Amino acid sequence: MQGEGNLFKNEISNWETWSVVFHSMEAFEPLVQYILKKENLPVVKLEECKPGTNAVFKAGSYVVKVYAPKESGMQMESDYFTELFSMERAKKLGIHVPAVIAKGEIEDKYVFKYIIMEYACGIELADIKTRLSDEDKRGIGKQLRDITDRWNTHCEAFNNIEVKESALRNTRWNVLPANFVKERQDYVQSLAMNDLVYVHGDLTEDNILVDDNNTVTIIDFADSLLAPKEYELTVLICEAFKFAGPYLEGFFETVDLAEITEKCLNGLLLHNFGLNIIQDNIGHMDEIDSIATLRSLIYNKLKVNR
Repeated sequence: MQGEGNLFKNEISNWETWSVVFHSMEAFEPLVQYILKKENLPVVKLEECKPGTNAVFKAGSYVVKVYAPKESGMQMESDYFTELFSMERAKKLGIHVPAVIAKGEIEDKYVFKYIIMEYACGIELADIKTRLSDEDKRGIGKQLRDITDRWNTHCEAFNNIEVKESALRNTRWNVLPANFVKERQDYVQSLAMNDLVYVHGDLTEDNILVDDNNTVTIIDFADSLLAPKEYELTVLICEAFKFAGPYLEGFFETVDLAEITEKCLNGLLLHNFGLNIIQDNIGHMDEIDSIATLRSLIYNKLKVNR
């Protein structure tokens, strides 16, 4: 789709230049409104959505997601196709996800791919969890177990991400002492990759919406890939559940702290953002001198919250 050539005026030459503009309604409003018009949708004033990696804005009853162009240095074309594949698959499995209204690309100052989705009703789990009873949390945990049981299954390859190779190349861990970096590399190398399934990969409390009936809707599928189930479980336990017992009781038939600890440990060391998850939810990296220490910290988090 050919744009007008001057709808988007900011300069994008690398990730830093994209990161300072992708959440700007002022920068994207002309472009997004042009897209809405081309798709025969109501042209309205944009509203903010919580920023992620791509530009996301609410436009009336729709959400418009504009992906970073190649000039950002990021391979966002993969994110675009991954999200389309994942939402279509989830719909077929009977999982609550936003419906895709339109998709395509627009050639303006840069080539932008976009998806227009219905606006999903609900409040992010992050913003509602303090109002939830323990029984509510068990119910949400049970729904999330049903969702993950449905989609954490074998499926065809839909992007080029090789989870183990990606984990071994992950340079985020290099800020840690060399002995831990080496121990993690050896640990990941030893993990068997015999049972790779579809995973959302980013089931944080920001990507789980809860409506007035406590029905769960899942959003933001850009990090989906084929990986062991532990990859999914780690984010749920640490980021969404924050280790809280009621969610775990709803999610697991039997809460075995030692078994859950081991699954969580494997997922953390394999996950693309494992280091960030540890720093945000488990402990400062200064206190983690070995995998054994990390395992102990995870177990204690689970035990305290039980």
